[in-house]
Amino acid sequence: MIQDIDQLSADYDFIFVEGDQLAYIHFAFYNPFPPQEFIKDAIWQKDGFEAAVEFQKYQFYNFPNWNKITLEEVEKYFTSENSQVLIVVPGKSNKKYDPTNLIYEQKDWRGRVLWEAWQIDSTDVLKNTNLLPVIK
Repeated sequence: MIQDIDQLSADYDFIFVEGDQLAYIHFAFYNPFPPQEFIKDAIWQKDGFEAAVEFQKYQFYNFPNWNKITLEEVEKYFTSENSQVLIVVPGKSNKKYDPTNLIYEQKDWRGRVLWEAWQIDSTDVLKNTNLLPVIK
């Protein structure tokens, strides 16, 4: 899955990896992230234990729910009209994303969903929130 997401990554401004606080370890190992850059530039959170929450375009936490997203977050993640965000979810997502935005799905041999990846853009933000971001 990580190699598949890596191949898609060039098309996205940000990639959210949801559901696992230690997902950064897998991405750092399989991508691999340049070790010196990762040590220097990753943003870490200390909450019982230390974990990377951001590195370059990768965000290792949940994308905000539509009803809780702030204008600051919209302006950070959707910096232009063409901004694209990829949301990678373990299992089947329980969020209400447009079904046409599902661009990746990995299933096990029984047909159970292991991973999904959803493409979100500024149009989705405008459709699903009452925020009117300043899109450059």
